[in-house]
Amino acid sequence: MFGKARHYTHGEYYIDSDGLINGFAFRQQDTSPVGLLIVQNSQVQAEVDAKEFFEVASWLTLPRRGYVGFRCSLKRLLKSDAEVSVLVKETEQPLLKRSAPFDRSRSV
Repeated sequence: MFGKARHYTHGEYYIDSDGLINGFAFRQQDTSPVGLLIVQNSQVQAEVDAKEFFEVASWLTLPRRGYVGFRCSLKRLLKSDAEVSVLVKETEQPLLKRSAPFDRSRSV
């Protein structure tokens, strides 16, 4: 019941009108990129690692010097009625889906 401790993953993502998923994910005390699953209607469509520079929050003190971002295009896969979610590969923890794009002038 009490196996290996799994750390919480901080993360959010946004899907724009062109089907581009843009977001970030990190664990506070971990230097490894977070592996993510892009899931659409309960089917894994893609796997990505959160290892791109996340410029929107570059003013924050993020692990790995801000290389915690990810992007994935679902343009060819996205349907109007699609349920899309982003899950941490290791734990299946869902990331928070934003209703508005990231804004550099405001906090994440």
